Amino acid sequence: MRLNSILRKLREELGNAFVDDAISNPKMELEHVSERKLGKQIVRWPEVVAMAADSLMPHHLCRYVYELTGAIADFNRDCRVKGSAEPVARSRIALVASARLVLHEGFRLIGLDPIERM
Repeated sequence: MRLNSILRKLREELGNAFVDDAISNPKMELEHVSERKLGKQIVRWPEVVAMAADSLMPHHLCRYVYELTGAIADFNRDCRVKGSAEPVARSRIALVASARLVLHEGFRLIGLDPIERM
């Protein structure tokens, strides 16, 4: 999964402490349209899970995961994490980690095993 690769490379380049701090103390500044799109998609996750459970219609999860992967692809295309100024990089690291977490959980709920590395 591309998100794992991004985080792994950032850990190698910037160090575990920097990446872990960016993830555990997120200060989100979503300035680019693709960052905002991804952020909005991530915050919808609890609502989508509740809707799928309440309606007994799991296809809502599949659609959400599909839309999330589209938002991730747009973010990957438009927003560089590596080489960004520190506040931007910290925000984007937290966003990547959040997207990874939600995507993994989405895969798990629809019965798929996320791939850690291609």
